[in-house]
Amino acid sequence: MMGSAALLCVLSLLEAVAGSYVMTDSNIYTAVALWLSDSAAAEAAYGHISTWETGEVTNMRNLFSGASSFNENIGA
Repeated sequence: MMGSAALLCVLSLLEAVAGSYVMTDSNIYTAVALWLSDSAAAEAAYGHISTWETGEVTNMRNLFSGASSFNENIGA
């Protein structure tokens, strides 16, 4: 039986292989926090930030607050 962490890893890989990672309200804050602290690890887990599919995100309030050094292209 696969644990929830392993299942999340597998789903992450499947979404990344498909070309973009589908972001939701439940995972985008974690992904952005990782991107701001370690963009290489975030890219390995979620793909490049410019490829994230954010159509299912309904709340981006303060998503980049405190990110004074963030200067990435977030458009596909």
